[in-house]
Amino acid sequence: MFAQAGVAESQRMLTWPNHQIFLGDLRVTGTFALPTDAGDLTHMGFVIQVDGGPSLWITGDTAWCDLLAEAGARHRPDAIILPINGGYANLSHWEAAELVRRVGPSQAIPCHWDMFADNSCDPRMFEASLKVKEVRDVYRLPVHGQRMSISRNG
Repeated sequence: MFAQAGVAESQRMLTWPNHQIFLGDLRVTGTFALPTDAGDLTHMGFVIQVDGGPSLWITGDTAWCDLLAEAGARHRPDAIILPINGGYANLSHWEAAELVRRVGPSQAIPCHWDMFADNSCDPRMFEASLKVKEVRDVYRLPVHGQRMSISRNG
């Protein structure tokens, strides 16, 4: 696919969970993600951080398992972007809130909540799940077309 897109082999990098790639002051760390089915074992998440800046964990498409929470907690991200739609083996809003509770970021940003008409979740369900789990003041709702900043855990 990359070759067909014209990306030179020298510009491609292989990665896997816990492997780090450094590009100048940018560090990208691969993270575990539970595959959505047995036919596709390529799912991963990534922790992205610029030296001295906040770290952002993008979980990728993943279902729930305890190992996901353990892997995420090991990276101690400042912010997390995670699916909440629950379909096609993605985290539900309740599971996403549990992941946030266990990992402890200072910002939790839902994704996949408005992408598919037949597989959506109102992000307020995620916000409510966080409240039920007594995870306070972390919910951040992205707005289409607007920049969102993240900060270091305090």
